[in-house]
Amino acid sequence: MRRRNNLAFSAALVLALVSSGVAQDVTFNKTKYSSVKQAKEVDVDLAVTDSKISIKGAGKKDSGIDITIPYSSIDTMSYEYATRHRVAEGASLMVLSLGAGAILMATKTKSHWLALERHEGDAKETTVLQLDKSEYQQVIATLEARAGKKIAVLDAKTSDLNPTAESKDMDEVVPF
Repeated sequence: MRRRNNLAFSAALVLALVSSGVAQDVTFNKTKYSSVKQAKEVDVDLAVTDSKISIKGAGKKDSGIDITIPYSSIDTMSYEYATRHRVAEGASLMVLSLGAGAILMATKTKSHWLALERHEGDAKETTVLQLDKSEYQQVIATLEARAGKKIAVLDAKTSDLNPTAESKDMDEVVPF
């Protein structure tokens, strides 16, 4: 009886060790894809597996985005946190309500960007993803663990990822 219990315990231990050695795929569904070819950001599902990153269009509209990036093709990964004033959004709202538009113009929007630079043969490509504020830390941790590469943290004021890099916030009255 004791031998049977030891054998059952050993089998359970081996099963637990084997199943914990196989990592499950992790999917993030609040990610947006940006591209020079893509005029607007598109909702995508970002799946991180043991051997690759998969980016597929999400939502009701078929965006046609289906990108697979093996870890072996990744040259660099970089992350950037950017903030900007909501001037354009506030200006358009000022037409409807002066107070609400002015308040919106005074607030800032924050965004988290991930750039994956990779090669396919001799061609180099960059994939840019906007990560959600509730998922960006887990995305970064998961990618670093699975890919075995460090994600560089970029300075938002000088980075190529940030379209407002090296721009200046100006406080001035603009006639309306």
